Amino acid sequence: MNENNASPFKVEWVDGFAMLLNKKQLREGIYFDENFFLYLENDDFCLRTRKAGGSILIMPNSKINHKGAKAVDSKYEKEIELSRNWHWIWSKFYFNKKNFF
Repeated sequence: MNENNASPFKVEWVDGFAMLLNKKQLREGIYFDENFFLYLENDDFCLRTRKAGGSILIMPNSKINHKGAKAVDSKYEKEIELSRNWHWIWSKFYFNKKNFF
């Protein structure tokens, strides 16, 4: 990709922390699935958007500053890691069951 080219381009997925959403499309019934607590809700959203004929675009010159997990006190690191692992496995199961079985 040419760094001087600021044109948006299509992708299949984008991380949730970097999403800008089309409000018109949301009114047409594509929302985040509330059954996800953490993990893969953005993948599910993107998959359903594409299945409905929508597009996922990247803006090449955009800058995102995501400070993941910075709101958690480090003294709870072990508990948070266990919680993350549980939610990841549950979300992976739910995502696959919902979309591929």
